[in-house]
Amino acid sequence: MREYKAKRCLRSIRLRGLNIGLASGPMHFEAFCCSFSSPQVWTGYQIVTGSRFPDWKMPAISEDGSTPFGWQVHPKHRDKLVLGRNSDIGFGTYIQPQFGVEIGEDVQIGSHCAIYSVSTIDEKIGKVTIGKGAKIGTHSSIMPGVTIGADARVGAYSFVTRDIPAGALAYGIPARVIRKQG
Repeated sequence: MREYKAKRCLRSIRLRGLNIGLASGPMHFEAFCCSFSSPQVWTGYQIVTGSRFPDWKMPAISEDGSTPFGWQVHPKHRDKLVLGRNSDIGFGTYIQPQFGVEIGEDVQIGSHCAIYSVSTIDEKIGKVTIGKGAKIGTHSSIMPGVTIGADARVGAYSFVTRDIPAGALAYGIPARVIRKQG
């Protein structure tokens, strides 16, 4: 019965366009049933996912700095943005790459974030680097000269003024490392 319910749940997720299936062999993970009406956890199943974006292409950035996905790049400095494959930038995010912004592969940036390589308030400048697989929560701001390491997590509404090490969890105003990997 449990296997049938899990397969039915995963089938409904697959119908929504996600590439999810059951794995074979010994499993020690949990699969989450993503029904909005009644979320459930199925122990003993592993969710296997393919690439989030199998047909990912570099988004077109128009002359005014806008993209088809609703995020913006400063129009004069579009060429100083390096965007890694399969990166996902949320609607309303603004990127100011005058001194360079490099976003690694598989990075997820929430909606309405701001990434600055120059600040006119405190006159700081510097390249911003976001490592492979990092996740930035919604409405967060990343200031000039900051490096966010691979697989790091930045909580929503954070103000990042210092480097975040790889694999760390950081959040707050200003953002502080709460937990390091390991």
